[in-house]
Amino acid sequence: MLLAMGFLAWKVYRFWTAPLTSTLGTPGPSPAPDAPVSTRFTVLIMGADDRPDQPGRSDTILLAFVDLNAGQVKLMSVPRDTYVRVPGHGGDRINAAYAYGQEDLVKRTLSPLLPVPIDYTFVVNMQGFQKVVDAVGGVEINIDENMDYDDPYDTPPLHIHLTKGLKTLDGLHALEYVRFRHDAQNDWGRMQRQQTFLKALLKAAEKPGNLLHLPTLIKLGLDNVRTNMSPSLLTRLALLAKDKLGVDGITGTTLAGDDLWTTDGYYSVLHFQEMRDTVRQLAGATPDANAATQDKQDADAYNAAVPKGYSTYAALLASQAPEPVKPPPVKGGGTGPSPAPGPGPGHTPWPLVVVDGTGGAQGKLLETLKANGFEVLLLPGAKGPKGTTIVWYNGPKEAADRLRALVPGAQFQHPAPGPGDPPLKLIMG
Repeated sequence: MLLAMGFLAWKVYRFWTAPLTSTLGTPGPSPAPDAPVSTRFTVLIMGADDRPDQPGRSDTILLAFVDLNAGQVKLMSVPRDTYVRVPGHGGDRINAAYAYGQEDLVKRTLSPLLPVPIDYTFVVNMQGFQKVVDAVGGVEINIDENMDYDDPYDTPPLHIHLTKGLKTLDGLHALEYVRFRHDAQNDWGRMQRQQTFLKALLKAAEKPGNLLHLPTLIKLGLDNVRTNMSPSLLTRLALLAKDKLGVDGITGTTLAGDDLWTTDGYYSVLHFQEMRDTVRQLAGATPDANAATQDKQDADAYNAAVPKGYSTYAALLASQAPEPVKPPPVKGGGTGPSPAPGPGPGHTPWPLVVVDGTGGAQGKLLETLKANGFEVLLLPGAKGPKGTTIVWYNGPKEAADRLRALVPGAQFQHPAPGPGDPPLKLIMG
């Protein structure tokens, strides 16, 4: 969206009459109007779900390395579960940094890890995303698989039903496309789709027919973003890019990481040196004489902070689970037929993994869960932000509905299950 807005800003340069404000809040500090514009810079781009009743979420985190002289933009997706040290909050996932302190804290969290500075930040909300896509007449995308997912408990409810093939997506369906992660590739596939979509959006912005609506398009964009790049700076950057930057100059990659399961859940642990080498390559930066020493010191500090855990969720559960209790024998030998799943006498309890991030303040709830047909495996978790989340991977829908009724107000997620995932999990913040 940033690139599409930059292109449109150049087109509308002569129409510019007044500065525009943002409904997302007050932008951060901007360069002085007469400050020189570098032709090489780095932008932290985030897609946020800001809501008035709870902290926003940033499931989309991108670093854009822009080189206007070379006519290139290189995108790097940052997995939302990347393990980081969040200033003032300790070890956590990178997407939690936005909930704690929005883009300023995300920048302060990422900056010590990177070998190059982050020059600008750019946040777009979901409503603005849809409006801009609709304003450019939709975006053409080749959908490589059928996408089907329903989450009736999201706010608003999320329903994704996209069929394979070449489609022109309006704003609503484009948002569904970039949010979908319920297939074998999970979040990795979603990050690739987000990069693909950014290229397609820039291509749509170049349509000649959009020239008639340029002032409206620019205002729509800037009314729904929060950035420390002023409208005049966006325009000046676009003037530099107008003859050199095109869709063919945009490439993308994703930070690699190792899977790590802990009692607090899943993290992606950075390949630290590989990350620094990749960022330098993308940014066109040359390491100085002290880079190797500094990289090793920073990598050692990062790896020392990573919590101990297990390579798979199944291994974590096996380490925590009590010894299985054998059922009593029945007449004639054997153990008899397996009872039907469900609560109540004569029924097998529903398995439920509870990650307690409250410090043990939910003892009464645990007794209620057990009394309502759940077999609880309690895992201690690090204290987190306010809020409780129910994660239903698979298993009976009746169990998920019962849990939601017992824990009103909890967020509800229904992701695709991975290897070793339990049927149902309750994360208490």
